[in-house]
Amino acid sequence: MQQLAQAIHHTTVQYDIISHQNHRLEVAVAQKKQRQDPKKALYLEAGEYSGSAGWWSPKRIQRHWDRLEQERLDQEAEVQMKADKQATQVANRQLKARLVAESKTSRLAAWLKKQREMAAAKALKICNQNLAAMAKKQQQSKSRSKPKPASKPRPKMKPVVGAGASANAGAGAPAPPLPPPQIT
Repeated sequence: MQQLAQAIHHTTVQYDIISHQNHRLEVAVAQKKQRQDPKKALYLEAGEYSGSAGWWSPKRIQRHWDRLEQERLDQEAEVQMKADKQATQVANRQLKARLVAESKTSRLAAWLKKQREMAAAKALKICNQNLAAMAKKQQQSKSRSKPKPASKPRPKMKPVVGAGASANAGAGAPAPPLPPPQIT
């Protein structure tokens, strides 16, 4: 039991020591950081600084702070002016891109219209040619009578001479059929 009490006491003391060291280290870091922050010197105009230590009146200090404030305002105005210029350039680029896109679409629409007109003209020309050909065929068919089939010379019939055949026996035989007409 006594060992447990000693262990607890030892741990508590160690914790207090470490906490105190940690606190001191935090204070040291904060002080070091404050020393590292740059200090601003008074902005003096020519002739105000004599080179020796001097007392500065509140009016001079106020003029100094006024000049610093004016410089800050000038820098902010310059930054704003650059931002405005950049925004204007971006707007101009977007406008130009939109105009280019509109120009492309209008050119494409004009090209499509021309293609449609050309296709319609070509179809009309073909239709007119077909109508003219049909009219020509009809006119030719009306002017001509039906074409006669090409006639071939008939083969001459040879009289059949045989036993008991008479001279007019060959005349009573039917004629062979005509060949079918050839259409050219």
